[in-house]
Amino acid sequence: MTIYLDVIWFLNFCFDALLLLLTGLVLKRRITKWRIILGAFIGSTIVLFMFTPYNYIFSLPLVKIMFSLVIVLAAFGFTRLTTYMQNVAMFYFVTFVMGGGMLGVHYLFNVQWLETQSNYEIGDPVSWLFVIIGFPLIFYYSKSRFSSIEVRKVHFDQLVDVTVVVGEVTIKTVGLIDSGNQLNDPITRAPVLIMDTKSCKEQLPKTFLHRIENPTTIGMDEEETKNCAWEHRMKIIPYRAVGSSNQFLIAIKPDKLTIRHDDVNYVVGKGLVAFSTTTLSSENEYGCIVHPKMIVLGQSTQSA
Repeated sequence: MTIYLDVIWFLNFCFDALLLLLTGLVLKRRITKWRIILGAFIGSTIVLFMFTPYNYIFSLPLVKIMFSLVIVLAAFGFTRLTTYMQNVAMFYFVTFVMGGGMLGVHYLFNVQWLETQSNYEIGDPVSWLFVIIGFPLIFYYSKSRFSSIEVRKVHFDQLVDVTVVVGEVTIKTVGLIDSGNQLNDPITRAPVLIMDTKSCKEQLPKTFLHRIENPTTIGMDEEETKNCAWEHRMKIIPYRAVGSSNQFLIAIKPDKLTIRHDDVNYVVGKGLVAFSTTTLSSENEYGCIVHPKMIVLGQSTQSA
């Protein structure tokens, strides 16, 4: 059996470089090309030692761990111990994810691998062609998945508990702090919280809910307006959504508006609550969109 050592070394060099690159991307580390190349070169040299009389030494788990520590040190440097150990842990995690993904896909499409294992003198029976094609694909898939997880984490970090008190009605829901929500009352400049009526339909008075669902009839029926609950609290807030003409929302001035964020309660004295019949979250993760200015203007009190 002919073994092309230079090809095996080069492939391992490329794989190590991609693993280090993915580690840096996941952890948002500053990536320096020459450091990644150096770390990949150090990692790939272990393949060369496997064909020497000292191969038994480099097969020991302790030696492999020491190699990985040097690889990470060369690729990302050393600032403090906690950061360095985080780099090492993520490098192992990325390696296991990539390796597990490769083997999983291979065994999925090649169930007869055990029958051919005896034909190979070195390594796993995964063909080099499959590795060359599959590894980059798994790399980009893993990168996108890690990015998705990070985005979702940031998303849930922005979720807050919202409590709205209007007379004897108390509405509790989950809100999303959205920097894109810059809706304000054009007269008082008070920030506006947008609430999905589906999340509080049971708590809203029926006359007021009817008014929200039929905003174009405002002012047409004087008797209906007179009998509408919270009529004296109502405000008309104009807004403009992407891809639509000017519209308006019906908003009210609550008796109390509290936002709980990071175990701190923010009581918003100057704020309005507008109601929208449009579904804000397709997965029902939140029931309202919070104006970021409410956190800034709210009076904070430590939550019990």
